[in-house]
Amino acid sequence: MQRNVIKQIKSHQKLFDEMLTRFDISAKDLAEAANISEAMLSRFRRGKADLGTTKFLTKLVTVPDEAKAWYVSQLLGAKPKV
Repeated sequence: MQRNVIKQIKSHQKLFDEMLTRFDISAKDLAEAANISEAMLSRFRRGKADLGTTKFLTKLVTVPDEAKAWYVSQLLGAKPKV
């Protein structure tokens, strides 16, 4: 079970990285809006660090709605509706 959780975390981070690229979201601007360092965001995107739920949700709410919808639908395995 722990292996599945770790796999989901890595998938979660990889999808977040893909979302930033796909929707041309500036990592610098996102880090600033979420009040985290660019280095921390970079480590998260590469799967080298994890963020607490609060910091992650803070990041997620700062992205455009279209990007948010895509990310959540990908994470849940549904086709994006954007």
